[in-house]
Amino acid sequence: QDPARIQWLMLFIGAIMLSQVLLVLKKKQVEKVQAAEMNF
Repeated sequence: QDPARIQWLMLFIGAIMLSQVLLVLKKKQVEKVQAAEMNF
């Protein structure tokens, strides 16, 4: 087992998780904006 390879794998998984979280946050923000526009 190559330690560097494990490090890259962890980095890769971390990047995927981060992008997923950002997607969810962006989606929530868009929904919030749409709701505000409807109320306006």
